[in-house]
Amino acid sequence: MGGIMRKLIALLLSTGLLVGCTSTTEPVEVSSSIQDSQEMQADDETSQPADETEGTDTKEAQIAEPSEPAEEEQIDQADSTPPPISYELASELVDDEICKLRETSSYRSTYKNALASSFPAATGMTVAQKGTLNVRVVFIEWDDLRGTQDDYDYNLWSAKTFSDFYRVMSEGKLNLSVTAEQDWISVGSSWEADVIPAGMEGGNWQSREFLRPFIDQVIQAVDPQVDFTDVDVILFGTPSAEIVVDSLHIFGATEVPAYTSEGTVQEMFSLGRRIYEHKDSQPGWAQYAHEFGHSLGIPDLRNSTRGQGIDVPMYFVSPMYGHEIMDNQNSGSRSISGWIKWVQGWLNDSQVTCIDASNVEGEYYELNPANIVGAESELLVVKVSATKLVAIESTRWDSKFDLRTNQKTDGLIVYTVDSTLGHQEGPLKLLSPRDISDYLSDEHIWPDWRVLDVILFEGDELETDGIRITNVRSEDRVDTVLIEATGS
Repeated sequence: MGGIMRKLIALLLSTGLLVGCTSTTEPVEVSSSIQDSQEMQADDETSQPADETEGTDTKEAQIAEPSEPAEEEQIDQADSTPPPISYELASELVDDEICKLRETSSYRSTYKNALASSFPAATGMTVAQKGTLNVRVVFIEWDDLRGTQDDYDYNLWSAKTFSDFYRVMSEGKLNLSVTAEQDWISVGSSWEADVIPAGMEGGNWQSREFLRPFIDQVIQAVDPQVDFTDVDVILFGTPSAEIVVDSLHIFGATEVPAYTSEGTVQEMFSLGRRIYEHKDSQPGWAQYAHEFGHSLGIPDLRNSTRGQGIDVPMYFVSPMYGHEIMDNQNSGSRSISGWIKWVQGWLNDSQVTCIDASNVEGEYYELNPANIVGAESELLVVKVSATKLVAIESTRWDSKFDLRTNQKTDGLIVYTVDSTLGHQEGPLKLLSPRDISDYLSDEHIWPDWRVLDVILFEGDELETDGIRITNVRSEDRVDTVLIEATGS
């Protein structure tokens, strides 16, 4: 039956019957945009800092809202073009609970409430995974290292896009309310006296001896001018001419909190050298998004047990490269996978279709692009064992968050979830309809130009764990997926 169906699909594609598309100063309030089911990002929108808005007599830095989507190009079709085939879609027949795999990794066994790659979500974090969190951008400089207007604008843009990203990824359930100080504040006479050694920018016991005096000094300098009431996260804007601390990332750490007059803040971040030197391929907001993901209880999804370096196969080290910011934030496509969004409680059960592999015969399902907030169907999961499932989601290039690269990314992605693996063990792993070791190359991505060739375009199929997955039709806002049993 499966072979006949695939031949029928191939015939329809070849004949065109399947149609698709391959004294305190007042802080500045920074608003956030959100993609929803009525609006997608315009393709010609660029992910760069907006120019400073003119026509204001205050010192507030204005961040432009995304432009309205460009009107879609109309394609004339001959009257003789047959209409696309309508597929009879399957109904969900099993309870979503059977697909909520419970994590049994050694990491989760040791740190029971932290960093969840499978259910249940992490608890005991110092910030909430839903609701509103207050983010304050504080601009610090030294007497011999001054911040510039360009530095100010770039750090403010990074903060705003960071907020936008989590608004979209959380389906509107997490609001990062960003405010920013209007002026740079000097925190010392000489920047060289305050340099933090490389590798000591994380707030753990190893870096405590370096970061504790640094954070105390900075907070003592800025506290008289900054009101930290109800602040959950501090982003330190820094001058780009020299790097005092390279990409500060302190999250959920009792080792190095910030003790302010208004209370204790546990989450602190800043940008570093590689961000300032490679703004096009490594924007600051992506650095914030990855590190803050840990604050929310999301683990590193890369596989650190397999080593590093250009000679190590990428799919070993970063098995979700390009489609999960918690694996690697330096890729062309930047998102959070549907599985992690479900674990976090950001995807509702109603947006997820759960299938038991033992019940698969040959059914059609529809998936909406994952970055449409509130879309009806964003994740399809097939449980293949007590500890493993296959996840399928629809992906589209997003001009707000993704690089403009040489590769097409509109289609389906398929990946496995192994609930016996956790933090830094590669629990999620992309599959490919082609040879995943035969990398694509893209000069826009730095420092590693290799791209995993994993998109299922219209007509593509792959087999895994006794099931066959076919993208039978890709349209603007929906992919039609065929799930069949292979009998193997």
